[in-house]
Amino acid sequence: LDKYWDDLEEHLTRITQHPLMSDLIYYPAKKGDDEPENILKIVKEWRRSQGLPLFKDSK
Repeated sequence: LDKYWDDLEEHLTRITQHPLMSDLIYYPAKKGDDEPENILKIVKEWRRSQGLPLFKDSK
């Protein structure tokens, strides 16, 4: 199970390119930021701020 979570975390970091991906999941800045919708929002805002493309079908 640990290997699965490590692989998943590595995959998320690779596809989002967010430097703090694991912190977003395990150590959120504020309560509720670890919810999937909020993690996606944070990643999209960061990608937008870096001039990176968003995900397919994202606005």
